[in-house]
Amino acid sequence: MKNVDIVKLVELAGDDTEKLQEELYRLTKLLALNFELANFIEDISKPAEARGKMIIEAFPSSSKTFKGLISVLIKNELCRKIPEISAEVTELAAKKLGVRFDELVFSEKPAEDLLLKFNKIANGKVRFRIEIDPSIMGGFIWKTGNGKIMDASIAGRLSAIKEEIAA
Repeated sequence: MKNVDIVKLVELAGDDTEKLQEELYRLTKLLALNFELANFIEDISKPAEARGKMIIEAFPSSSKTFKGLISVLIKNELCRKIPEISAEVTELAAKKLGVRFDELVFSEKPAEDLLLKFNKIANGKVRFRIEIDPSIMGGFIWKTGNGKIMDASIAGRLSAIKEEIAA
């Protein structure tokens, strides 16, 4: 096996498609931030069982489809394809659910009423992934699923002011 059939994977996930998409998205983020974990799960000299266990322990309430996929990826030495698989699952899940998956970045956990306002703006056609990044100092950054970024963060504003002064 050299590739994963993403269409079949989404079909297998059925009603858990959105959960699978979220699990893969979170795993991709985790691997991007944790070089040691990424190297460990891709290291074929390590026992496959230990590599799979490491991922599953990071996602204790993961879906059966996610657990099965991780097993297949490790068995077939395809862990390096997790980001690509995640992107494809997100695309198919978005089509299946009739939504777009966007990311909202805040400096701290946002209040529920604020999230409701974002949902109202998006007319319920967007599923938001919430990320916390204290370095933005306040405000928010909205990264859309189609590549647009709206930076309304304090850090972004300070950077823009710094560029204007330097020009």
